[in-house]
Amino acid sequence: MRSVKKALAVLLMLCCLSSCAGQEITPDVPEAELMDDEKVNANNTEAETYKECLFTEDDEIIKDKLNHYENKLFSSEDVFYTTLPVTEDTSLWELFVEEATAGRKSEIIIGQPTIEGDIIYSYLYCTGNHYYMGIDNSRDKFRGTDEFYSCKGFFLQLDCTDVQNDEIGGVSGEYERVIAYLTQLDYAAIKMEPGQVYYMPIEFGVCSFVRRKTSG
Repeated sequence: MRSVKKALAVLLMLCCLSSCAGQEITPDVPEAELMDDEKVNANNTEAETYKECLFTEDDEIIKDKLNHYENKLFSSEDVFYTTLPVTEDTSLWELFVEEATAGRKSEIIIGQPTIEGDIIYSYLYCTGNHYYMGIDNSRDKFRGTDEFYSCKGFFLQLDCTDVQNDEIGGVSGEYERVIAYLTQLDYAAIKMEPGQVYYMPIEFGVCSFVRRKTSG
């Protein structure tokens, strides 16, 4: 009798072990805590996607990227908008110039409004050796025939000139106009002899804006 009971006990134990073998054992987590973790993971995924760099010269990829931006100022936080009459926040631009000047890979999305209020988006990429720029003119009512085009240049030129207050609506303070363009040659390094005329190569306009001059 005892042997029968022992056999039944062993059989029952084996059945319990076999039924547990196919289950995933997870710790008990309060529902509220699990929801918080899910939110954190979702936010992290969104942040990683938001900060993801393209670093590409593929026109189709850039065209698709720029096409998704809205035709409205400040509709995206990752765009440098050159607002009129003064661009107050130039942090994205300054960061790009700093990285590019150091010879590091860097990129920036630029949104430049037209007089009519349309936004022209462009993608500027410094490879470390040269610059690539893709421009989306699809929202510009006076774009001509090309809705998208791209170009390359070896140098990013910055022309900065002082601006008088009456040029920007009488706003007080010191301001300067920045005109940025790509070129094939470094104009600053060209040594001109007296009376010499140099015919500059094609220039590709990047953007222009007025900013407050930094102190010092």
